[in-house]
Amino acid sequence: MLVTNAWSIRWRLTAWYIAALSVILLIFGGLMCAMMSRQMRQRIDTELAEEAKELAEEIGFLHSIEEIRAVFKRRYSDHGSFSFQISRADGSVVCGNAWLRAHTLPTPSSRNNAAIASLRDVSLAKLGLHRLFGRTIQGPAEPLIIHVLVPYAQFQREFFEFAKNLIVAGGVALLVACAGGLLIARRALKPLERIISAAERISAENLTMSIEVKNPRDELGRLATTLNDTFKRLRDSVSRMQRFTADAAHELRTPLTVLRTRLEVAVRLPVDEEHLRNSFPIALEQTEKLTTLIDQLLILSRHDAGLSKSLFDEVYLKPLLEDVVEMLRTAATVKGVSLEMYEIPNCVVCGDDILLSRLFFNLIDNAIKYTPAGGLVRLTGFCGDQHLRMMISDTGVGIATDHLPKVFDRFYRIDHSRNGPMGGAGLGLAICQSIVETHQGEISVASIVNEGTTFTVVLPLLADAVTIIDAYREVPHAQSRHSNATQLS
Repeated sequence: MLVTNAWSIRWRLTAWYIAALSVILLIFGGLMCAMMSRQMRQRIDTELAEEAKELAEEIGFLHSIEEIRAVFKRRYSDHGSFSFQISRADGSVVCGNAWLRAHTLPTPSSRNNAAIASLRDVSLAKLGLHRLFGRTIQGPAEPLIIHVLVPYAQFQREFFEFAKNLIVAGGVALLVACAGGLLIARRALKPLERIISAAERISAENLTMSIEVKNPRDELGRLATTLNDTFKRLRDSVSRMQRFTADAAHELRTPLTVLRTRLEVAVRLPVDEEHLRNSFPIALEQTEKLTTLIDQLLILSRHDAGLSKSLFDEVYLKPLLEDVVEMLRTAATVKGVSLEMYEIPNCVVCGDDILLSRLFFNLIDNAIKYTPAGGLVRLTGFCGDQHLRMMISDTGVGIATDHLPKVFDRFYRIDHSRNGPMGGAGLGLAICQSIVETHQGEISVASIVNEGTTFTVVLPLLADAVTIIDAYREVPHAQSRHSNATQLS
């Protein structure tokens, strides 16, 4: 098995082809030999019966034992490969070939002197295997038994010659099959070699190439199509990774540059105490930005590596949301924004309470940031169809239609109203999306400029909800963008 697995596909296909052909030839050869043996036996039996019939007919015209012996000596004492013997019912030999007198031949069964013929194989000492035909006939004065024998040696030679020719023909057929199998395997695998050659030329620096697909309906065409799709996904992933790396480097450079400038000024130039006191808050602010950015990048990298689901447990959403709302109530009050939480069902989901807290914290915090004073941020939710649906709505500036498809992209920041002192690194909504996907849920956004935005989070329930809230009403004529992690039932 180890040697077979080390062979190339071409040789393995040829080996299986030869093995299958060998089995077919063995079965065919066995059937041919069996048919040949049967036909030879039938031919022997037919010839023996004809010889015995001829002898019986001649005896029927004779009137004495002396006439029988005379005719036998004249015509049957030397009759090719056939041997004859005529005997009485008591076993005494009337006439026959001389070499048979030393052997006792079995007599056929008889009933009321009716003629009964029998065929059997007999092994005679030093003479080998013979085929014996025995028959009881009515002689001139009493019943007589005639025996006709023929040796198997001649027929065995014919059979062995037939078998030898069959083996030689089978061997030649196998050799031709081996050459033909290699040729067929080579032609069949030639497209695969072309696919391998094209795939080897594709690298991280050359992902724009694709494999030519001549027949998309056969197996090799489907393989080439699958590889092209894989390379396309890889190309998209590399592009996203390169863009992500460039954006991350850009976001890290700004606070680091500020910190470096402040430290260089403090080290190289003589500065007074007041200048240092003013520089420290700036350095602290940039350090906090770096910490937040690194923390966000860590969350996204853990999601990309598939490590976010290791601490999942039962999570009750109502107390979790109440804690998040209380943390952000002060920020909403300071800005003059009303933060209202309608009756929230105490549903249970399977997840990470820390990640879920961050999810709703980011969404509510964004809603507060981009809602002007006097506005409203509202939380509503209900359970149904084994899913929890939570809506975070605001009456803020809204999001333009052309920005909606990109709001969950990493490092994407909307111009004008959402890109300024309040704007972060553009990772908050990307983190929200990754958290929802980790929990096998769905997040979507609907917004109308200058009227408000609604983020909807759908999570699968671990247990039936205890309350159903009917307070939710969708924003009319809203544009939406969905990010599906699983298809909801």
